Amino acid sequence: MFERFNVEREIDRAIKRKIWLGSGGYLYFDRTEAMHTIDVNSGRSSLNPSGGDVEETLLRINLEAAEEIARQLRLRNIGGLIICDFIDMRIRKNQKRVLERLKECMKLDSAKCTILGMSEFGLIEMTRQRSRESLSQTIFTSCPYCSGNGLVKSHESIAVEIERALKKLILCQNQFGLKLVTHPELNRYLEASDKDYLVKYASKSNAHLEFGINDLHHINDFSFFSTLNGQRLDI
Repeated sequence: MFERFNVEREIDRAIKRKIWLGSGGYLYFDRTEAMHTIDVNSGRSSLNPSGGDVEETLLRINLEAAEEIARQLRLRNIGGLIICDFIDMRIRKNQKRVLERLKECMKLDSAKCTILGMSEFGLIEMTRQRSRESLSQTIFTSCPYCSGNGLVKSHESIAVEIERALKKLILCQNQFGLKLVTHPELNRYLEASDKDYLVKYASKSNAHLEFGINDLHHINDFSFFSTLNGQRLDI
């Protein structure tokens, strides 16, 4: 299912700061202590296609952005105060169209949302009910390399990725002699929680799984090698 429906690609897209739109514009998602901010930019989109109206082009980008913002808020499960900075438009009617499109798309959200009007600068303030941790909080943890200033994926998240990679190698690539190499800290986590499960799964699939460590690996990195020829396997 993950392969067929590109679930991992969608997860990766949902945790990126920058999201491209079909029109060539893009969104920036940022988080501060007080709020989340979403910035809409024209990007690669042509602001004057074939001599057309610039205002219409900006409207088209903002309408597409409103739909994608509503979708990303659900996927990322962002809660609290949210500020959306749309591209400035001169015509008030167009500003109202963007606001109404955002409200219409947010009706699909099961979380309670409150959306205020659009300011003269194209800003829309809104709140979204917090129901559980956001996707980012679920997947990431404080980075040990920079004293907690950045984020890395949690050991639990990486363990899930390792399990999916193992199943892919066995079921799709017919690899039956495997060695998993990880950072020592990740290896200690697997030792306490997941190694027995991974070994039993491999055994049930007539495969053999070994483990190794590498201090040079990033704490989020892992590699699979063939125990038959020692080559690193592409996942």
